[in-house]
Amino acid sequence: MLFCQQANTTVRTREAVESRFKVINHQCSLWKGSLRKANATQRSGSNLIDVTFAAKIIFVNDNHNKAFKFDHAWHILQACLKWYQQYDTTPTFRHVPSVTPDTFVGGSSGSSPSDGISGPLRRPEGHDKQKGKKIAKNKNSRTNLVMLEYMERMLKQGEQMEKRREEKYEAAKENVDATTRLRHICRNHGPKSILTEEAEVAKRTTKCHFGP
Repeated sequence: MLFCQQANTTVRTREAVESRFKVINHQCSLWKGSLRKANATQRSGSNLIDVTFAAKIIFVNDNHNKAFKFDHAWHILQACLKWYQQYDTTPTFRHVPSVTPDTFVGGSSGSSPSDGISGPLRRPEGHDKQKGKKIAKNKNSRTNLVMLEYMERMLKQGEQMEKRREEKYEAAKENVDATTRLRHICRNHGPKSILTEEAEVAKRTTKCHFGP
């Protein structure tokens, strides 16, 4: 059976597999929608990483701050016919015929078209469409804010990691220098001088940490 796996001598039942796949099916459908939205808003020059990163943020915003956790399943399902990604972002426009004087009620065939109307007319946007654009604009603003906060957090973590790396490097360098110095003392002055040197190091360390 497809998706039926055996682990530790325990075989999944048909009901368990079907129940699990319902969850995967629903989440992957939402993820595909997030990918389409992200691809439609990307600028020229964006790569797959940019689209995926934007889709992750869109998914979180559209699903009550819940992240997409089925990347392993999507890696397999996206190649299937049902899930095949077709990013058709070409805008569609409704054809509006050119306006002529005869199209106006009460107009005459000899009227001049220079009444302030020239070329094709577009139907005014309805209230719902304007409201939808406003909501989409607010979502994009929140998405940009989330992306900015994420990048700032990553930058801060990188700075902290670099600082810890430098501290480890300095500690290792001091350890090597101390070992080299002790070997030099032992070779030139004998083992007893090492104890004196260690006592001096401990004294300087204590003074450095706790003051005079």
